[in-house]
Amino acid sequence: MRKLFAIAIMVFMAAGLHAATTDNDTLNTQNAVSLSVLPTKDLTRVPVQVSLTNAVPFTCLQCYLTAPDSADIFLHDGDRSVAHSPSERWNANHQAVLAWNTKRYPNQLMVMVVSTRSEDFKGNDGPIITVYLDASKLDNGDHILCMTKANAVWTDRKKTKTYNMPDAEVTFRIKHGKVVDIR
Repeated sequence: MRKLFAIAIMVFMAAGLHAATTDNDTLNTQNAVSLSVLPTKDLTRVPVQVSLTNAVPFTCLQCYLTAPDSADIFLHDGDRSVAHSPSERWNANHQAVLAWNTKRYPNQLMVMVVSTRSEDFKGNDGPIITVYLDASKLDNGDHILCMTKANAVWTDRKKTKTYNMPDAEVTFRIKHGKVVDIR
């Protein structure tokens, strides 16, 4: 129960951090959040990676994903949470908070990975989290997945620094039951 309470506190903190100080000099040159759809033959479980390249340490990453046609095609596991996989960049106290279709952000998936003990992500480049799409609900053709309002946060519990990141999108093509082209 304490762990769940700590996660809730971190979610509320991170939501408020979006308006915190932004370091625009570092924003576009040394730190970046990217989005990629990985090729697969299984349309019911298409991996979507949110990656971070960083020159400074970060404790938390948050962004919003909008699926093609604003449809809820994110794969849900048995307890209705969005299916996801952690990355090797997580420390023991990193947790994922995923929320679909909130009042403030309808038809978007909020993705947040946060440390309950203010531990930084390991390393400086690579995936932070993978979520999954059920693209079997989509027709053949090109589809766009968008990432908006991305920010990365560093905190030592005394100081906090937020870096707002540019929006991104990835186009993927479905043809004959496979993801065949990613741009």
